[in-house]
Amino acid sequence: MESRAKKQIFIGSIVILVVLTMAFAIDFFYFREAPTCADNKKNQGEEGIDCGGPCRACDEINLKNVQVLWVKALPTTGNNYDLAARIKNLNQNHGSPALSYEFKIYDLNNNLIGSRTGTGFIMPREEKYLIELRVSASAQAAKVALLITETSWQKTTKYEDIRLSIFEKKYQLIDSENIYSEASGIIKNSSYFDLKNTRINVALKDEKGELVAVNLVELVDLVAGQERYFSAPWFFRFVGSVFSIDIEPTANVF
Repeated sequence: MESRAKKQIFIGSIVILVVLTMAFAIDFFYFREAPTCADNKKNQGEEGIDCGGPCRACDEINLKNVQVLWVKALPTTGNNYDLAARIKNLNQNHGSPALSYEFKIYDLNNNLIGSRTGTGFIMPREEKYLIELRVSASAQAAKVALLITETSWQKTTKYEDIRLSIFEKKYQLIDSENIYSEASGIIKNSSYFDLKNTRINVALKDEKGELVAVNLVELVDLVAGQERYFSAPWFFRFVGSVFSIDIEPTANVF
């Protein structure tokens, strides 16, 4: 009897084990969801929650929007304005070769009286001016806003090799029949590669550091090692005294 009881216990244990194994298998393969890149869990070899490993790179998941630090409208002639903004890219390794934006000008009653759309670029970790010249408005401007309407993020490290320098920068009154004043200087491309598109932003500031005028210069094919003279003229008399000049070169390497 003893032997028979032991045999029954053994067989019963085997049956229970088989049943539990089948139940686990059914639960695992039919009821339990397989790991995904959207299950809010750090699994399947991911570097973070739902990113890295077999999922999208973590730095692409957590990309930040371009920051607009400030916007300003500067009167030129008639109801025309030069518009300037300061923007910043907080992303460490991603920039946008195609940055779309829109400036909007409003009157005292918050009515839209003028606008200008444009495209540009921004490199990783870059802070820069965004300038649009001679934007017409149907009335006197009271407020201006900048909307970043589209970005196309791309990862790049080539921006670290951009080496642009400005020498002999100066601002002078000319006050001729055609030109009121002019900013000028020499730009040098010390990068090891040619730059197809280079923009030079020019900002004139008063004694308090406030903008009084802006301008920009577009350069094409600035080859490696090249030095080139540039000038940015103003054809109108603007309000305010110039105390300092900020010349900012930036290049699109995408």
